[in-house]
Amino acid sequence: MQSPVANNTIPLCVDLDGTLVADDTLHHSVGLLAKTGVVNAVKCLSSLRHGKAAFKAEVARNVVVDTESFNYNKELLSFLEIQSDRPRILVTGANREIANKVANHLALFDEVIASDGTINLTGRNKREVLVEKFGEQGFDYVGNDYVDWPVWEASRDVYVVGSEGRFVDKTQSKFAITKIFTTPSATLRDWAKQLRVHQWAKNVLILLPFLLEHKLHDVSAWFTLLACFIAFSLVASATYIFNDLLDIESDRKSETKSARPIAAGLISIRQGVIAMLALFACVLVLSLFLPAAFLAILAVYTASTVLYSTFLQRVVY
Repeated sequence: MQSPVANNTIPLCVDLDGTLVADDTLHHSVGLLAKTGVVNAVKCLSSLRHGKAAFKAEVARNVVVDTESFNYNKELLSFLEIQSDRPRILVTGANREIANKVANHLALFDEVIASDGTINLTGRNKREVLVEKFGEQGFDYVGNDYVDWPVWEASRDVYVVGSEGRFVDKTQSKFAITKIFTTPSATLRDWAKQLRVHQWAKNVLILLPFLLEHKLHDVSAWFTLLACFIAFSLVASATYIFNDLLDIESDRKSETKSARPIAAGLISIRQGVIAMLALFACVLVLSLFLPAAFLAILAVYTASTVLYSTFLQRVVY
C-alpha cells in the first residue's frame, strides 16, 4: 500500500452517476437501447450472464450517448473549476467509454478510472482501486449513495451530493462531511406535471355514452364509469412517463420540453420507471372491475402509444 501523498496534491476523486450528473448513465443508456430494436436489446441482456460490468460495456457499444445533454451538477462543476491546483479524477462505475466522453466534454479531469467490462467499479471495488493507487486517507471523494460508504471510509475528506433527507442524515452520523452539494428533489407539483394530471380533464369524454343512455340513476354504473375514468387516466400518465424516458435527450435540447421533470433531472429515470410500473399495477387491479370491452380499448390505446414512442414518431408520412 502506498503512503498518502502530500496534502497540497491530494487528488479529488469524483463519482459520476447521481453525483456529477443528476441521473444514472446506465439507466439513460438502457432507455436509448430500447429505441435501437429488439435484437440489440436481447443481445445486451444476454451479456448479463457475464456480470454487470460486461452488461455496461455491451450497452455502451450499442448506443450513442450525448454527454452534452446530461444534467450536470452546476455547484459541483464550479467547485471542480477552483480545484485546478490538485489532481481531479473521475472515478465511476459507468463504462469507460461513457466516462471518457464526459471527461472530454468537461475538460476538467486529469484522469478517468471506470468500469472496463470486467470489473464493475462501484463500492468496495472502487475503494480497493483508490487505496492501491493513493493509499488510505490519500484522496478526497465526492459521492452520492450508500454504495459510496466504503470509499468514504478510506478517504481523507468526505464530499456528499444529495438532497436533505434520510441518506444525508445517516451519512452525517457516520462521517465528518466536509461539504454537501445540495440537489433539488421533486415536489408534488413536479409529479403532477410529469403525470400530466391536467390532461385527465379530456378523459371525461367517456361520460358521453353514459349520459346519452340516460342511466344517471344507476349507482353501479357510476362506480364502473369512475373506475374506467381512473384506469384510463393512469394508463395515460404511465405512457407519458414512458415517452419522456425514451425522449430524454431530445427533450433536454428543447426550449419547452427541457422543463419536464424527467428531462430537468428533478425526477430520476429510476423513479420514473418505478412510477410507471406502479401506475400499470394499479390499472391491473382496477381491471378486475372493468368491462371486457373497455379493457380491449385500453389495451389498444396502450399498444398504440408505445408503438408511437418507440417507432412511429420517427417515421415520415
